[in-house]
Amino acid sequence: MASPTRTPDALAVCALAALSLMSGALGVDDTGLLTYINNVTGATPFFWANGYFHVIPATVAYALGYLPLAAQAVGYRVAALAAVALLYRETKRLLAEPGGQHAGAAALLAASIMCALHVIDSSLFANLTWVNWSACLAAMAYLLTATTVPARLSWIGFSGVAVGLLTTPVGLLAVPILLRAAAAHHARRRQYGALAAMVTVVHAAQAWGGQWTPVFSPTGRRLLSELGGDYPHNVVIMVVALTTLGGLWAAAVRRRARGEWATGANRPEVRAWLAYLGVAATVLFLLAPDREPQGYEPRFVLVPAYCALVAIATAVLERGRPSTRGLAIGVFAGLILMMTVISIHWDRRGPIVLWLQKYQFLAEASVFRERCTDGQVMVFEDEPSAAVVLCRPQALAPGRYPIVEFTPEKGEYSAGTSLARRPSIDVPTPLF
Repeated sequence: MASPTRTPDALAVCALAALSLMSGALGVDDTGLLTYINNVTGATPFFWANGYFHVIPATVAYALGYLPLAAQAVGYRVAALAAVALLYRETKRLLAEPGGQHAGAAALLAASIMCALHVIDSSLFANLTWVNWSACLAAMAYLLTATTVPARLSWIGFSGVAVGLLTTPVGLLAVPILLRAAAAHHARRRQYGALAAMVTVVHAAQAWGGQWTPVFSPTGRRLLSELGGDYPHNVVIMVVALTTLGGLWAAAVRRRARGEWATGANRPEVRAWLAYLGVAATVLFLLAPDREPQGYEPRFVLVPAYCALVAIATAVLERGRPSTRGLAIGVFAGLILMMTVISIHWDRRGPIVLWLQKYQFLAEASVFRERCTDGQVMVFEDEPSAAVVLCRPQALAPGRYPIVEFTPEKGEYSAGTSLARRPSIDVPTPLF
């Protein structure tokens, strides 16, 4: 018998793929990763980035490093899309449990939430370095589902949840959920307890080894820098998300006081955990080191926003009358669809044209490497962190190397406007 959500799932995957194609690829971080892997001899997937070891992007980029440059870039996008598809699946499971009720509505709401994340930052759909966040959110959704329906973790599931929680500092926030699952389900206690211990130990080791030690940053200065910087909308999204989570948490507490904690298609306990995750992620953002603000500020807002959207969706599915529930689902999905359409750049110089130009550059760079001589560099300068391709990979110590150091005879090949901003190769510090 066919699954009742097979058609909605297929439509959702097609929509996610379309949104991925409309998103800008090879952003600053992805470009730096591709430049490092392909220009440094002995490049390793084990290195510190912004004081942390990002498991998934580093290992995927290293594995793809044996392919042609353009194929590597396509692989980055496919990996990002796969992570978003996994997040969609786990979000749908969370909304449909317990008992798989409202499976079709859960699929529609989960797809709408993915579209909302695209509105917040489309990089999630097309950039490999953003896979950390999709994987971490998917792992948290899996664990929240486990608080409703206990499930035994297979080795694949255990490994997936572990990697998702270990790849960003936010994963440490899932430890209380793991302990709650261990206490609630005696038969699964060892699995959840072992996972909680592993997440705690590994994050502590990374914080010590990568010097990602939280420091109390002046909250007002941090928020003002956001308002006056490149991401003013993030502050608005964060405030709205936290306000929403606060209201839903208060409603969950009232239901607990009335003895209704474990009733309904989606227990109020799930919304209470979502509120905890959203608030705790915001606190972690405020404590993040100031030395690398660009590595954290644009992305931490995804956690409270995702938690608020899922909490709203669970409340929508609890509407008693089918007509009221259908109207609420339609309004929720319709508003997000409208914002998604408005947020897409339809002009000729939008992200689609830009990533096509980058892929064309990488294809030409593969041909360039077959014919070049030492002292020649090919660079695509469309942003401060431009894609750089040396004629031959070189042994480089950790640090930043402007491309002029590799062109003693000024014989660089260039695709773009000029070399005035001097793109560079950043070599990270290895773990070992």
